[in-house]
Amino acid sequence: MPPRLPPIQSAFKTERAGTQQAWTELRALELDPKQLETNRIVTVARNDPRHMPLDILRTKLVRTMRKNGWSVLAITSPTARCGKSTIALNLAFSLAMQSDLRLALLDFDLRSPSVARLLGCGRHFAIERLLRGQNKMAENMLRHGNNLAVAPNTVPVRDAAELLQDVASGTAIREMRRTLGLDLVILDLPPMLSSDDVMSILPGVDCVLLVAAAELSSLNEIDICEQELSEQGKLLGVVLNKCRLLPEKYGY
Repeated sequence: MPPRLPPIQSAFKTERAGTQQAWTELRALELDPKQLETNRIVTVARNDPRHMPLDILRTKLVRTMRKNGWSVLAITSPTARCGKSTIALNLAFSLAMQSDLRLALLDFDLRSPSVARLLGCGRHFAIERLLRGQNKMAENMLRHGNNLAVAPNTVPVRDAAELLQDVASGTAIREMRRTLGLDLVILDLPPMLSSDDVMSILPGVDCVLLVAAAELSSLNEIDICEQELSEQGKLLGVVLNKCRLLPEKYGY
């Protein structure tokens, strides 16, 4: 069993009265174990030892966010193919193991969404309509268990930076947190160096996790992203993904 974390409500002080109906109106997320295995989503069934580093990341993340009173986490990477969406999904499912924590994962990689594909969601999801208030949450969000909501996207957005800037200065995320009683929101953002999308949403997030890939991300790319996020006071940390380090080194 994964280690239990201390109760987290006291840190976020989320008001959940009257939110249960909105929560239960979300459709259940149907997961295919083979699909999850193929796409390296290892924190759901928890029979894969690779979930352990992600649980460690979860514990460190919760400790830091609780200490600083943060509730909106963004995940990005320097370039494409670093596995940021895989990390975001694994982290979300790992956090959902904490039953007293309610959270949502939103696919904000608007130009090239991948959360729906990784989860094997066959329906049509247009997150732009959700963010613009044109669709209800029940039309664009799915529920996993009693405490994780996922907002996939299958429709690329042409004016992604402008929409993200509107979201950062608007009420969409705040209203979602209030309606669903969310403690934590995770945003799967696009790669930093591919467009200005990440910079557009930065004012609306509390902290950013940067995912770099071994043998893919250069030190210069990582340094550029670190410097930019640090100047904005948003850098939470850097995750080295796709590393070949064997777990036997630590005795497991």
